[in-house]
Amino acid sequence: MGGPRPDRTTPSSKVESALKYRRAPRPPKTFPPTQSPSFPFFLLYVFFKQSGKMLEVSVPSIDRPFGVYLWPLFDAAWEKVMGYPAHDFDFVPGKTPMSTVREVVAALVTYYIVIFGGRAIMKNFSPLKLNFFFQVHNVLLTLLSLGLLLLLVEQILPIIVRHGVFYSICSHGAWTQPIVTLYYLNYLTKYIELIDTVFLFLKKKPLNFLHYYHHGATALLCYSQLVGHTSVSYVPIVLNLTVHVLMYWYYFLSARGIRVWWKEWVTRTQIIQFVLDLGFVYFASYTYFAFHYFPSLPNKGSCAGEEFAALFGCGLLTSYLFLFIAFYAATYKKAGKKVANRKVSNGSIAIDPKFTSEDLKSLKVNGESTGAKVAANSPRSRKLGGCGKKIWTVKKGHQKNTLGGVRLCIMKAGLMGIAAYIFAAASISCYFWFASLIFAL
Repeated sequence: MGGPRPDRTTPSSKVESALKYRRAPRPPKTFPPTQSPSFPFFLLYVFFKQSGKMLEVSVPSIDRPFGVYLWPLFDAAWEKVMGYPAHDFDFVPGKTPMSTVREVVAALVTYYIVIFGGRAIMKNFSPLKLNFFFQVHNVLLTLLSLGLLLLLVEQILPIIVRHGVFYSICSHGAWTQPIVTLYYLNYLTKYIELIDTVFLFLKKKPLNFLHYYHHGATALLCYSQLVGHTSVSYVPIVLNLTVHVLMYWYYFLSARGIRVWWKEWVTRTQIIQFVLDLGFVYFASYTYFAFHYFPSLPNKGSCAGEEFAALFGCGLLTSYLFLFIAFYAATYKKAGKKVANRKVSNGSIAIDPKFTSEDLKSLKVNGESTGAKVAANSPRSRKLGGCGKKIWTVKKGHQKNTLGGVRLCIMKAGLMGIAAYIFAAASISCYFWFASLIFAL
């Protein structure tokens, strides 16, 4: 018993001891879920981080239009964040976050309650200075829009080259899993863009109708096209992302106090975007309804997508076009280009973020932009419906109504409406005949 203690430490026992008493493994990292507003931003961060490890540059081709195959980088970033690769993602209404009507309506109702309630609350407070956060917000949205744009172009270009334009906008084969994944991310970014309006009321900037109508309705539009499986969706989405790269970069420069010569082109490109959108969307809708309901009319056959999505998209994009044209005319034409350039204000986030109707009214005196206020007893005149004839005169408190001018204006408006209807019908007929020839190529 008094002898030396035996050496109980053998190589095998050392391994067992180490395994028994080793440190517990670290818990896995948690990442923001897809329904979190930070998810697209976090995915963007991982995407750029992964690109340095997997970047392979080659000669640009149809499959690699930028000389770099971007989808594997995106796929790896998605897997890093979500725990499964992006090619396994499946948009399932009712299961995927923000994929039900109830969720969409709840988000948009919350948006409008917040912005109008916030504006009412901010009346009692001084405007907040959020220039730094505003700059960060716009830089991130610029990069996010650019990343989604490049990924979509990489997916869509081979389809157009190999199968044609008509196939890309009307075939179910163009509704591929990678494209749907990118559509879903683009849809989520529309909720991030609602923060634009939050900056507006916190800084006590005016909320015009076009701004909050466009922001809320666009989220609903993206949802309707996702659940409606409209292959033509890539046209509005690609054009919208292109415009947003330009627009949010302009907002960033404006917040930095940098004036650019192409400010007016922000609104112009938006108008051009909607004209092109409607050309494709009208054609896809026309050939679908003509094929199914009016086969005697010239058409190219059926087109992928649900009817409700087609009708809603046509109606909403048409309203956008008219509203943006009215906004552009009120901002840059009636007020004058010099006044428009003077009204640049850092941090404004309107669609082209400068004017409200109140601003323009205070700048106009008998049709000229002066910046001075009009006296209460000064002579004024205004025109009804742009008829070219003054029909209402206000001078020194005396009101005179020219009834003949009203009748003449109504007659002119009626004749112009009939002429516009005939012209539109003829133009649409010619357009669809011409489009049938083009898409046959």
